[in-house]
Amino acid sequence: FKNKDLLILSFAAFCSLYGYWVLISWAPTYFVEQKGYDLSGAGQLTAILALASIPGALFWGPISDKLGRKYLSLGLLIGAGVSIVSISMASSTIQVSIALGVYGLLSALAWNPVLVAWAGDLAVLRGDGSGAAIGLLNAFAVGSSFIGPALTGLISDLTGSLESGFYMGSVSLFLGALLVMFVQDTRNIPKERK
Repeated sequence: FKNKDLLILSFAAFCSLYGYWVLISWAPTYFVEQKGYDLSGAGQLTAILALASIPGALFWGPISDKLGRKYLSLGLLIGAGVSIVSISMASSTIQVSIALGVYGLLSALAWNPVLVAWAGDLAVLRGDGSGAAIGLLNAFAVGSSFIGPALTGLISDLTGSLESGFYMGSVSLFLGALLVMFVQDTRNIPKERK
């Protein structure tokens, strides 16, 4: 908790995962109630984001090792936020599928290797334990898993639309992007200090 960079990064992780849990929890209901899909179609659409996150994670991790973690994370979080808005604005199955695929490529699952590596770098830099650093990240992740879906349900009840909850998920990702700008990018630190 004394590592300011790690704490800010953990809040950014919460914001990123907030958007993810909103989609995983509420997208099937949203697709059925507000987009007119049957349950099978809604489930298949929702699976797109998980499938797309696999190549995303394999791609972004090595890129972050070469280019640094901060600006890549900024781009991923902003892109994921825009794609959530695109999901609610999409008017055809193709548009919804593309928006979900883009979200999957940029989502919390795809960002996770970058996030974990960054947290590990920050812990090693200060002489903190990597296990403690990852434990802190996971605590914030678990927090987002019950706050995101519950708050989205409340927002939906108050507004009569899940779209408002999706917009909140998008705002959360934009906030996460802002937060990563205050975290030290460990790529620029000389190797002997790491």
